[in-house]
Amino acid sequence: MSNRKKVLISLFILCTIVFVLGMHGGHEYYFRDFCVHKTLNMFYSSGSPDFFKKPSFVSDIQAIAYWIFYLILKAAHIVNNFDDFSKLFIQDIIKTPIGEISFMMPALIINNIFAAIGVCFTFLTTYILTNKKIFPSFIAGFILATSYIWMNLSHHLAVDIPLASLCVMTIFFTLYFIQNKNEYTKKNIIVLGLLSGLCAATKYNGAIIILVPAFLLFLTRNSKRDFIFNSLLLSLSAAFSFFITNPFILINFPHFWNDFSQEYNHAFKLGHSSADDATPFNFHIFHSIPNAIGTVQFIGAVLGAMFFVKDKQIRKEEKFALLLFPIVFYSFMCFSMLVFLRYMLPFIPFVAICFGLLVNYCEQYKPYKILYTGCLTVLSLLLINHCINAVHFYNIAGQDDTRVKVKNVFKTLNVQKNTNIFFSDIFSNPYYEEDFTNQYAHLTDDMAAFFDNASNASIYVVPSRTMFLFADYDIIFMDSDTFDRTMQTKKYKLFENIDNQYFMYHPYRAYRNQYFAIEEPMYIIQVNPYKIAKTKVPFNILRSDFKYRKARGPFIEIYFKDIKLRDNFLLNCSAYNLDCTALYKDESYFYNNLTFTPYQTNY
Repeated sequence: MSNRKKVLISLFILCTIVFVLGMHGGHEYYFRDFCVHKTLNMFYSSGSPDFFKKPSFVSDIQAIAYWIFYLILKAAHIVNNFDDFSKLFIQDIIKTPIGEISFMMPALIINNIFAAIGVCFTFLTTYILTNKKIFPSFIAGFILATSYIWMNLSHHLAVDIPLASLCVMTIFFTLYFIQNKNEYTKKNIIVLGLLSGLCAATKYNGAIIILVPAFLLFLTRNSKRDFIFNSLLLSLSAAFSFFITNPFILINFPHFWNDFSQEYNHAFKLGHSSADDATPFNFHIFHSIPNAIGTVQFIGAVLGAMFFVKDKQIRKEEKFALLLFPIVFYSFMCFSMLVFLRYMLPFIPFVAICFGLLVNYCEQYKPYKILYTGCLTVLSLLLINHCINAVHFYNIAGQDDTRVKVKNVFKTLNVQKNTNIFFSDIFSNPYYEEDFTNQYAHLTDDMAAFFDNASNASIYVVPSRTMFLFADYDIIFMDSDTFDRTMQTKKYKLFENIDNQYFMYHPYRAYRNQYFAIEEPMYIIQVNPYKIAKTKVPFNILRSDFKYRKARGPFIEIYFKDIKLRDNFLLNCSAYNLDCTALYKDESYFYNNLTFTPYQTNY
């Protein structure tokens, strides 16, 4: 069989793995950085996302997909106008003669196409660097395709997977264009510029990638004049693709500058809540990378990179092309205050590539059978462990989110009129969170209406961002995604206050949770998606806790003033396969861990 056929078969297998793992279970039920609200804004504001904290390239693609989807549904008489179409985002289900179809599927397919592109170009980059060897290239692609972070973010309608995929694609073409020659043609430079611009158009820090082709132009220069001209051509090409996909940055520059300034302050001054004491360098080395791709795999990748650098048969251009971006990107993350695991995603394909290089160097020991057999044994054990993790994630991804189950159980309760309910906004639909246009506020997922329909009663519901005193509520939903960040915030400020997110206590009054402080009894339901007690699960900065899980979704506690409601909820949990436990308040996770520190006490 020819090498070409082996490459095509390998890419087909890897893409199949990506789509099976990435599509199973559908999209994430809630994620604050979904692009959908930006995409919808574009339809209601003449193409402008009216949101510039992130560029709009991914939203552009989603908009095209949704417009085609809308025309199909309209032709099939499922919707009459775009408002009807937008309302489907609340339900996420389309009822058709052949059954129910996930409404979010087109955007999820787009994200998984990007995920497959990233894995394919990880394979192809390794293929070039190993002198066209299939086995180490396949291992590199397989390691990435089955890594936890790649599988996880494939289910999110966000920009992280597209960014990582475009970055590794840019590196591939940077290497490919000088594979058999020592200089770039003008067409090569334009292509690299366009790709670099698309990286920046996906997420602003993607602009770092342009340093790689720029430095390679310097290394392969014929003269200073050629270098200046080629650099200018590269920059203009990048600027063209960036602005052609983000024209409203220029049209509405004041709005862009305001959003961009907030993102800059967030990245370099404010940082993330719950990460007060985290040093980015240590955090990403000891938390992000091990949880994203595995500690042993990372150690193997470091060894592979060392062998690669020491290999005298490898040209310096290839060494700089592969290693410059991950080094600069990691350094950038260390200078920032960004410590979420997913922010390291563009770094992960290069870990997989370097691990593939290690496999390639191990193959050099074939004449030494004992040593080579030992290498293969260790490699096999690593791949088996990787597969076990992938299967575990697959099982979890196929389950309903705990929030979905809790909402379904709540529908069965007989809640009386004028019941005050507190819930965090992760229970609501996220797609209208950033409605700057105020063009479709009437389409918002109204949680009060949801609970009203669930109980046939008139219920007053207050979302978390407008909450002041817990004592005013009859039912309280508390979740780990929202409140764990509060408990881990040592400075205990009104964090991320630019957007007034997580506004969870009155800033002028000192109190431990008022609801907890009153003498009335509390009746508690705990929903634990972990195999162990919540107190034994390491703090999760965005989904790094999957190995402790037995179910999908956040840890939840529900506090009832009415014991009958608590008992009815507990009674109906089994019908929805929800693992519920009734607790006393002293056994509660949040009661024992959530304490409030005031700004001042003169209220």
